[in-house]
Amino acid sequence: MMKFIMFITIMLLLAMPLCLLSDTISEAAYEKFKVGEELVGKGNYEEAVGYFKAALDINPGAAVIKEWLGFCYINLGRYQEAIDTYMSVHSTKLSADSLANLGFAYYNLGNNASAIAYLTKAVDKDPQHKFALNNLGLAYIANRDPREAEPVLRKAVELYPDFYEAWNNLGIALKLKGEFEEALECYDKAKSLNPKVAETYYNIAVIYKVKGNNKLAGDNFAAYLRLGGIDTAKVKEAVNFLRDIGRLGEVPKELRYE
Repeated sequence: MMKFIMFITIMLLLAMPLCLLSDTISEAAYEKFKVGEELVGKGNYEEAVGYFKAALDINPGAAVIKEWLGFCYINLGRYQEAIDTYMSVHSTKLSADSLANLGFAYYNLGNNASAIAYLTKAVDKDPQHKFALNNLGLAYIANRDPREAEPVLRKAVELYPDFYEAWNNLGIALKLKGEFEEALECYDKAKSLNPKVAETYYNIAVIYKVKGNNKLAGDNFAAYLRLGGIDTAKVKEAVNFLRDIGRLGEVPKELRYE
């Protein structure tokens, strides 16, 4: 996944295709498809790929099978294969979920323009698509355009008030605009919805660090470490900050260094 400005913690989400067959396919292809679908439900994407490919060998033009195959490729981190699979289907036939996932794949390959284009198509097809709204906002952030990101992410949290990822990401957009207090409100909302996400505390800590509030910055850096934050650069920043303000004792022993 792409890395952006260090203080940004992205929360990107993937849409699962609907269990619908809009194409007329043979019984033999359907049997292969159903096995693949069951394997996806178990998280066995690698094996599911084989069954979806087998179904496509029987019915090469079945768009919905290609959508599921693309979904598997994304879960396996094989983004270019996912793009190639989705692009073999005419965009008018792709579901909102698949358009969103196509945008997700482009995003992960660093092609923000294409990510925005397909995520926008997903939202046009389904204006309340939860993951497409969130990810479109992030694509705008990645494109250094927080002003475009803000209304999209505000729509996401208005439609889904318990969507903590979108609250976190709205905070990112607002911070990039220099609206620190509003960003903190969003992070606090995200934290109230899911208090065990380490990255939210990191985002809060960075704002307090910029504002010069060492106590609250330290409190949140310590929480980031305590909750198992794993980003090497962020962990180092948190450890160094806590050492510099005389709170090294709050750093887990295994993370301390001379």
